[in-house]
Amino acid sequence: MSERSMPIVELMGKTEQWLLSHGYTKSTLGTYKATWNRFLLYSKSPLYSREAAESFLLYQFGVDVHVIGQKLDMRMRHARRHMNVLDEFLRDGSVCRRKVRGIAAIGDDKYSTFFSDYLDFCKAQNYSESWVNNTIAGLKIFLLAIHATNTQDISDISTDTINCFADAMNHTESICMNVRRLRCRQVGAYLHWLYTHSLTDKDYSFQLPNFKRTAPRLPHIWSSEEIDKILSVIDTASPVGKRNYAIFLLLARTGLRISDVVGLKFSNLDWKNNCIKLSQRKTGSKLSLPLSRELGVAIISYLQNGRPNSLLEHIFLSHNAPFQPLDEHNNFNVELRKYLRRAGISLKKGKHAGVHTFRHSFATNMLKKGTSLQDVSQILGHSDINVTETYLKVDIEQLRLCSLSLGGHA
Repeated sequence: MSERSMPIVELMGKTEQWLLSHGYTKSTLGTYKATWNRFLLYSKSPLYSREAAESFLLYQFGVDVHVIGQKLDMRMRHARRHMNVLDEFLRDGSVCRRKVRGIAAIGDDKYSTFFSDYLDFCKAQNYSESWVNNTIAGLKIFLLAIHATNTQDISDISTDTINCFADAMNHTESICMNVRRLRCRQVGAYLHWLYTHSLTDKDYSFQLPNFKRTAPRLPHIWSSEEIDKILSVIDTASPVGKRNYAIFLLLARTGLRISDVVGLKFSNLDWKNNCIKLSQRKTGSKLSLPLSRELGVAIISYLQNGRPNSLLEHIFLSHNAPFQPLDEHNNFNVELRKYLRRAGISLKKGKHAGVHTFRHSFATNMLKKGTSLQDVSQILGHSDINVTETYLKVDIEQLRLCSLSLGGHA
């Protein structure tokens, strides 16, 4: 969508319909529309403009989108997100659910000027969708530094621009240390690319701060008995329950990430050879896993008696019209918490349990059964066995034994 101007009422309506068709609930959209209606009353023109949106956010909520690291409460963050969505839909005709936590700005034409060629290069290298999305998140923060230092062109990037970005990374408390480290590495890759393509006079990537990685928190691990208990309380009499049962069973029996499960297509199922073949969203690497009878029965039950009538190639669909594929960022954590309550399973105070714990549990339970670390690494789709070792720190003693059995390979 190339138009940069549209009546506010028309833009609100089209954006609302797009969000509804992509799984946003009516209650969530109610909060969006409340902000949009306030903007409609505030605007002096019936046409939408980014300048008016920025003025509205500053006047009504105290949100200055041009200030890096501004501390925002929840009300301010929500208002900024609501207006970002309008601007993003006007610009692109779609809305990205992934957002930069704590630091974000309403998009503009400078984004294309500075980053379009680099992102085209990244996609041409067949980097994974997850990698590209994370890179975009880092570049959006760097765009704020470009604005703050009045940098007009790539050739104008200077130490001042880098220092501004570095200052934001050093002082934003809303982004954890590991994410700051990741954002600096993403922007550093971009800066290095500019230098190697003679677009800047020096390699500014060396001037970025180097944040130390913090130790990962040990995940919660479900026992085999607890997983069976969670699966047993899912209502398989309803279409949504049949879908959710198949999804959670895939998580529990294969160790796949939730993004890979919700993204499964009919072409990923090789019924003849009883296997699931896919390219992982996070890494792009190919993976082949056994399709057991238990999994096959659950999937067929959903397809025959639960899935909406649709010609779409995705297996799992939203059960709200127009029955679109599930969003890749739908993490099913709300559903997991519901099933935990039904199963009478409680967590220790301060513990968080998302569906990714099924992946940790799958791997850890395999180790307890005597599966080698190398085999677990292969099943999880890790390219480096050391990643698996870090991933499964929760069972230190079992890892020690596996490392010995592998003769030093771990």
